[in-house]
Amino acid sequence: MIEILQYISGYLVLGCVWSLWFEYFCKTHKIGGEFSNQERYAQLFWWPLNLGVFLYTWLSEFFKNINKDY
Repeated sequence: MIEILQYISGYLVLGCVWSLWFEYFCKTHKIGGEFSNQERYAQLFWWPLNLGVFLYTWLSEFFKNINKDY
């Protein structure tokens, strides 16, 4: 039982870190305003999916811009 709580706690801690960083990133790059609590909770619980989409999009844009330079 303790192991399950440790896994859940670790998952939520990583979700909090992701949510805080992502909100900071969005505000810094003027991609939107502050998140509502509903958006924060969605980022907290669905962070693996959201991180994957973010990385995929970021990498595709990065390589698209590299190809434009050459």
